[in-house]
Amino acid sequence: MQIASRKVIAGLMVSALCITTLSSAGSGVEAKAKASLKTKKISVKVGKKKSILIKNKTKKHSYSFTSSNKQVAKVTSKGKVTGIKAGKATITVKEVLKKGKKKKRTLGKVKVTVTGMKKKNVAALMAAALTASMLAGCGSKTDDGLHIENHDWTSTQVIDSAGQPLDLPALTCAAQNGALTITDADGNEQSGTYSLVQRDTNSVLYDLSLDGESGTAVVSTTEYVDADGKKESEYTLILSLPERTVYFRADLND
Repeated sequence: MQIASRKVIAGLMVSALCITTLSSAGSGVEAKAKASLKTKKISVKVGKKKSILIKNKTKKHSYSFTSSNKQVAKVTSKGKVTGIKAGKATITVKEVLKKGKKKKRTLGKVKVTVTGMKKKNVAALMAAALTASMLAGCGSKTDDGLHIENHDWTSTQVIDSAGQPLDLPALTCAAQNGALTITDADGNEQSGTYSLVQRDTNSVLYDLSLDGESGTAVVSTTEYVDADGKKESEYTLILSLPERTVYFRADLND
C-alpha cells in the first residue's frame, strides 16, 4: 500500500510540474507577440487623411513610414497618410529597436490609392471659399495662425476653369511680406504678389497677382474626421486664377 501511495504522489507531482511548465510556456508565447501591420491598404481622397495602424506596438521600438511617391501620398512619422493627387503609392513600414544595436525589421507595405475630387466636391469647396469671403467682418476674435504667411503650404488639388482636375506635380507655396512663390517638384518657380483685402474670424481674403494673372486667395480652417474617428483641423489656402484653382493645406501647428 505504501508503495502504491508513493507512486500516486509521484504521479501528482509530475502532473503539477507539467502544468506549471506549460503555463509558463504559454505566457512566454504571449509576451513574444511581434508587431504587425493592421492596415494593409488605404483608399483616400485628395486632401484627406487616413492613419496606418500597427498591432502589438512596443515602447522598445520606434516605427518609420516611407512613401514611394510623395507627389501622390505623403505620410507623417506617426503614420498619417495624406492624399496629394490622384494615383497610387506604397508606404513601407519599419520597426527599429531604440536601444543597443538599432535593428530594423520591415513590418510590411501598405498600398495607397488616392482618388481625385468629384465635380460636386470641387463645387462645394469653391462655394465654401466664396461663403468664407462673404462672411468677412462678421467675427470678433481671429485665429492667430489664419494668414497666408509662415505656413508650409502643400497642394492637394488643381482644377481648371471647367472644374476638371488637372494632373500636375505636387506644388508648395511660400508667402512673406507681400511676395508669393509657388514651386513644383522639379524646382520650377512662379512668383507673384498679394495684398490683404478682408479679415474675419473664419477667413482671410487677399488680392493676388501671379505671373501676370490676377485672382484671389482665401485662407480658412477646415475640419475633418480621421481614420480613428477623431476630429482634426488644418489650414486651407485656395488660389483662384482665371484658368485654374489651386488648393493647398498646412498643419495648424506648423
